[in-house]
Amino acid sequence: MEKESNNPEYIFVDGRVSAEKSQLIIDAISGEEVDTTRNILCLFGHSTTQTRAIEINHRQYATAPRCHENTYDVTYCTRSGCNYISYTLTGSRRIYCCT
Repeated sequence: MEKESNNPEYIFVDGRVSAEKSQLIIDAISGEEVDTTRNILCLFGHSTTQTRAIEINHRQYATAPRCHENTYDVTYCTRSGCNYISYTLTGSRRIYCCT
């Protein structure tokens, strides 16, 4: 694998993910350490929702298809101040994106 770009692009299929939660999801998927802060109301259970996140790494290969796409099913808590997140890689493939 020949990597030319280290700036992945993230797409949220749902479109309703807040900027705060989007960054939390991106950090978790990319392997960054995520703060495990919880909302006090979450002691009685999280208010979770699901979305699908797509991570596209551009120009990863010397030959076509050059880009790589990972798809994740993500469950996260919608409460402000709660950083609960769970994700599963559901697909990984090379795609035709960049020339």
